[in-house]
Amino acid sequence: MAHSAQYEHLKARYEQGRISDSMLRKYVAVGRITAAEYTEITGKDY
Repeated sequence: MAHSAQYEHLKARYEQGRISDSMLRKYVAVGRITAAEYTEITGKDY
């Protein structure tokens, strides 16, 4: 599966603790990442 352009950047920031689950949800809402990518990054359902 090809990831969104922002996927790797946001995943790295999430793993570093620089962005939260709620911030990632906002990125899904504006179309920067998909709901499936949110789940991949956080391990939580969107």
